[in-house]
Amino acid sequence: MSDPRESSIRPVFIAGRQHSGNTVMAVLMQGLEGWYVQSGESVMIEIHGLIDRDQNPRSRAEKIIKAIKLEDTDQLDWLESRVHEMAGETPFRSTLDIYSTVMGELVKRRGDRQWGQKATSYIFHADELLEHMPGGRMIYLLRNPWDLAASKKRRNPSSDRSFGLALSWAKGIQIAHRLNTQQPDRFKLVRYEDLVTNPGTAVKDLCEWLGEPFSEDLLDVPHVNPSENKVHAGGHSGKQKLLDKAASDTEAMESQGEKAPRGLNRSKMYQYADRLDPHEIAIIDQCLTLFRTRELLKIYYPDLPHTLGSHPISARARASISLPVSPVRFGLKYLTQIKRSPFYVISRTMRRFRA
Repeated sequence: MSDPRESSIRPVFIAGRQHSGNTVMAVLMQGLEGWYVQSGESVMIEIHGLIDRDQNPRSRAEKIIKAIKLEDTDQLDWLESRVHEMAGETPFRSTLDIYSTVMGELVKRRGDRQWGQKATSYIFHADELLEHMPGGRMIYLLRNPWDLAASKKRRNPSSDRSFGLALSWAKGIQIAHRLNTQQPDRFKLVRYEDLVTNPGTAVKDLCEWLGEPFSEDLLDVPHVNPSENKVHAGGHSGKQKLLDKAASDTEAMESQGEKAPRGLNRSKMYQYADRLDPHEIAIIDQCLTLFRTRELLKIYYPDLPHTLGSHPISARARASISLPVSPVRFGLKYLTQIKRSPFYVISRTMRRFRA
């Protein structure tokens, strides 16, 4: 069997905290000629070790197929047959090896050259992915945590928006900064704020990193909101569904005299000053200080609308009172997840802490 590392296919995984523009990036990259990009979430790198423990080839193949979540339904029958074949002919072949091989064969069947996958949480497994995925690369979308909190508040006003958010954001930026420095050919950090304020320059830089030609058409990305729009990119037909829906939304808004938003616009940048209460901003400040990210904030966000800790005494006092409660709320949410899937959640948590 040939070494899959010799393949010229170099998959790209799109990671980043939720609401950081990951789906927009997936749709944008689908516009690259010869690329197949899936915008549904992937957890393959998180569960491949669990799948490897299954000694039954048929059962293991079914788990791999389910984890791939193929969005090109025209190729689903072929994928199922091929995965079962590979799992059966070589029982001890690793899940990641089967995954990378079958996806490489898939893009060739489609007439494409490369493939990508949105995988929000993969930043916590970035070292493992870069080590074990042949030629794999990662793009990390970085967005300031206060806007992430504002976005969560808009979608779910009762959600915890401080301790858990700041903890995962801090861990993510620490890993991303290290890999962006150490392995710039395989890891690229892209600020959401740069993508929406200066999309031409940001996308040109991205294309250069990917080794692909830049086209102005790549900037024509529809407004994508996964919480309100369940359509994924899923290949050319999937992107067309997004474009058709965007066209319909645009027509409806223009008929009412409104201007429809596009995916690459700065309307949601630094919105937190208007959407978060002062004490909510202050508690995130306190969490980020606790998690030792002040120096990284100076590097990546020197232009924040506020200075860390510069809040009225009343806001800081209220934040200090709320801070001890926030980890409790975070823990209660974690316990409800364990009840639904204990082995997976505990395993994932341990792997993230090791990261």
